[in-house]
Amino acid sequence: MPLMLLALLPALLAVWGMRRSVARAARTVRFLLLVALIVALAQPVLAGVPLAPPLLVLVDQSASLAPQDRAVAWAAAQTLARERGTAPTTLGTVGQDVRIVPPGASPSVDPSGTDLGAALRLAGGWGGHTVLLSDGGATNDDTDIAAQQLHKAGVIVDVVPLTGTLTLDARVTGINLPTGLREGQHFAAEIALASTAAMTATLHLLEDGVERSVQPVALKPGTTVVPFLGSLDRAGLHTFRATLDLHDAHAENNSLDQTILIGPPPKVLVIERTPDTAAALRDTLERGGIQSEALRPPDLSPRLSDLQRFDAIVLNDVAATDLSPAQQATLREYVRSLGHGLLVLGGTHSYGLGGYKDTPLETVLPVQMQPQPRRERQQVSLLLIIDHSASMYGADASTSKLELAKGGALAATQALMPNDRVGIEVFDTDSQYAVPFTSIGDATSLSTIQTGIRSIDLGGGTDIYGALQRGLADLAQQPTTIKHAVLLTDGRSYARQSYDKLIGDARTAGITLSTIAIGDDADTALCKQLATLGGGQYQLAANPQELPRLTLEESQISRSDPRVEGTLQPEVEGTPAPLRGLVPSQFPTISGYVSTTLKPSADILLRSPSQDVVLAGWQFGLGRALAWTSDSGGQWATNWQRWRDAPLFWSQLLAYTFPDPASGPLSAQVVASPAPHIVADAFDATGAPLDLADVGARVTAPDGSEQTLRLHQIAPGRYTAPLTATLSGGYGIGVGLRKGTTELSTTTGYVRPYPSEFARPPDPALLGRIAQATGGRLLSNLAALAAFHVPPSRPERPLWPWCVAVALVLWPLEVAARRGFFRRRARVATSS
Repeated sequence: MPLMLLALLPALLAVWGMRRSVARAARTVRFLLLVALIVALAQPVLAGVPLAPPLLVLVDQSASLAPQDRAVAWAAAQTLARERGTAPTTLGTVGQDVRIVPPGASPSVDPSGTDLGAALRLAGGWGGHTVLLSDGGATNDDTDIAAQQLHKAGVIVDVVPLTGTLTLDARVTGINLPTGLREGQHFAAEIALASTAAMTATLHLLEDGVERSVQPVALKPGTTVVPFLGSLDRAGLHTFRATLDLHDAHAENNSLDQTILIGPPPKVLVIERTPDTAAALRDTLERGGIQSEALRPPDLSPRLSDLQRFDAIVLNDVAATDLSPAQQATLREYVRSLGHGLLVLGGTHSYGLGGYKDTPLETVLPVQMQPQPRRERQQVSLLLIIDHSASMYGADASTSKLELAKGGALAATQALMPNDRVGIEVFDTDSQYAVPFTSIGDATSLSTIQTGIRSIDLGGGTDIYGALQRGLADLAQQPTTIKHAVLLTDGRSYARQSYDKLIGDARTAGITLSTIAIGDDADTALCKQLATLGGGQYQLAANPQELPRLTLEESQISRSDPRVEGTLQPEVEGTPAPLRGLVPSQFPTISGYVSTTLKPSADILLRSPSQDVVLAGWQFGLGRALAWTSDSGGQWATNWQRWRDAPLFWSQLLAYTFPDPASGPLSAQVVASPAPHIVADAFDATGAPLDLADVGARVTAPDGSEQTLRLHQIAPGRYTAPLTATLSGGYGIGVGLRKGTTELSTTTGYVRPYPSEFARPPDPALLGRIAQATGGRLLSNLAALAAFHVPPSRPERPLWPWCVAVALVLWPLEVAARRGFFRRRARVATSS
């Protein structure tokens, strides 16, 4: 508004110009005076330079960067702070911890880690713009989460990658040993190495301080695995150390320890269906350092106390029907409650072929008995052995057992596929074929088969043994994978020979036998026995009219036989611990297995090319169970039996199931988080916690020094003490307990690895994710920090005082000019 008064100045000049009495000089000065006053009333200001917003600069000072690289990065941050002048700039350092550095102070931080997550949380608390200088080698796993939280808070982080000069680095990342190893047992293990570039080194492996091997290794970028074989002849705690001898960026990560507790010599019980069928397997186990005993299924004790002395039990092609319900329940609790191991080997009497479905054996195993659907179904040979003795007579088709059996046979032929084979054997005191073995084929062949079935007529007595002897021998010769026989009879055989060898030979030939007893007067005991021996199922047709349905069911069962045969190479799933140190490409082929379905919480270790389970395992209660769906080498896994590494394979599988050598009335472990501390649990013979005991520990450090600790009770039967572990390497810990006359002891180990700062390489991708998540920029190098330089700030300056000062100066001049002071002076000067 005051500036609008300037519009009146022309009018004032016109008025003043009409007044001849006012001198021209006075009018001019008066005009300038008014202008100065009007401008002063407008309160003009001289624009300033605003103060730059606050900036937080976080500089990585961890040991993954060389000292000179850390110094260069810190100097660049200090230069940025100076160039920003009075603009608020705060410097901080990032290492294992994050610290704000006061102006003029030197950086101080623990360089043994890079906690970028904590650095970003500090930036979130700061709330302003942040610049992060780092190589991205975070030693915590929460960096991405912290970056997302900054995004929600609207905090921007610009990132400057620090490449550094330490580019060549190799490290030992692990010594991977099988679990559950025992004294004298052979094992395969591996040393895992990592390198940032291709280089050569010398690898030293020490066992309890004694060098056991030295070998050159060619490291490639990424991971290199070096296998080694071993056997420890003394129970107790052992320490392995792997050391790389080379010149690289960080000597700190060139050596790593691993401790392992070796248990006493293992004891394994092998249950074999017939004598010496597991002899080859037991010889293989002995070569792997595992001694075993063999029993027949009837000799397996149903008492847990009798089995507790064995570390694991092996069922070698044993059918569920070979074991009583009490024996099966004992095996289940042997794993679940005692914490011991179970290994079940396949074969023609096992899994779905051995009646495991809905039994305690299925409960304890990591697989269900339901076979996987097959894209290509195996060929089936079905033999129906039909009693046509006089007792099968009926007044009409609805009551004649023979006519109903013939109807069932006709339905069975309809259910089979064209490439399947069927044979119809009829018997009384003699046997003959109503339909010799033939392919179902086309409609013409099927019609011929059904005509043969309809032609069956009544006969005389009953000789079941003779019919089975002839029919099963012929069925064994059929050129199909699946061979299934069904006996349909209503009578009692006059021949009383032993069926064990006859059916046993048939099972060896891959034949299964089911029986259907017709009527209550049938020899149901014999029919049940034959089905049990034959690995099939027994069914009672109390009403003869059920015969067609039951016969049809048997034909459908034969079509869903779980056997899968054909040469195949098992494939490894992941890197399972029981197979560590073995070379998957060298695994032999197998020629068959029993198809099963993996349970949801189980782990598949080996699979077939069609994704079926070959080897699976899981934790069941306190123990572990393994399922090998091929056999031990008699029929399907003969190549596996001859394999050079078979002793290692089987011994490591069993070691995986062995109970922890540290388990017992007193057990101890070291819990690493939040700080290392020893935890011991003690129980008496009844399983009750041992309270108010005197518990101590002797700790041996990697350098041989010892310390004695007293453990304090914190819960029923539980004692603890902090563990001071300042040196990297393996620690041996012996724990002892005394209460009255009770004395217990145990041993455990602990490894303090080298600092995590040396365990991970730089990660530029992580830096990119931080910038992207927070909306910041990924800058190229330290020179890009010049973008954050700002000119010095200057406040706004008001101009109205200067305008008033000008007006004050012009005011007396205007008065003097108006009174003619300047004209009189001019006349005086002219006259003189």
